[in-house]
Amino acid sequence: MRSLFLIFETQGSGIALIQLLISLPVFLCYATVFGELPTGLWKAFELRGSVLYVFLFLGLMGTLISMSYNNLYKVVSATSVVVAANMNKVAAILLAWFVFGKPLSAMQVFGLMVCIGGGISYSVILQQDKQKAKQLAKINNSTTDNNAENGLVGIELLDKSKNKKSQG
Repeated sequence: MRSLFLIFETQGSGIALIQLLISLPVFLCYATVFGELPTGLWKAFELRGSVLYVFLFLGLMGTLISMSYNNLYKVVSATSVVVAANMNKVAAILLAWFVFGKPLSAMQVFGLMVCIGGGISYSVILQQDKQKAKQLAKINNSTTDNNAENGLVGIELLDKSKNKKSQG
């Protein structure tokens, strides 16, 4: 049982499964309190074909998004994931504004500018840090190479002096 838990814990799909299983009792309590169980459950099966397919498709896409976020946390830092998620919200707001033509308030525009500015600043700082790390790695590699060459030269000189002593 422990090995099964460790497999689920280390994979993004396992983490998503655990999150969904933990949230299920909360949603069941919520549905019970507001009278959506059991009638609401049976109403889902009374949906017309195309509406049911859209409903199931959206549920599947939400699950896949959850799994992709969990896998992203393994590849990049949590800060990068959060910045990307905020930029995704910015893109959705701007797309909705463009498609539906609803005007944005000054506060919404300010919030968008803060998100965009923060995302750009994070990207610039991250790139600068990566360049500094590469430069330090080059310096460390060249120093290590020089030391290795000097060490070999020192060993060769030591060997030569031993040979001269043994000959002499």
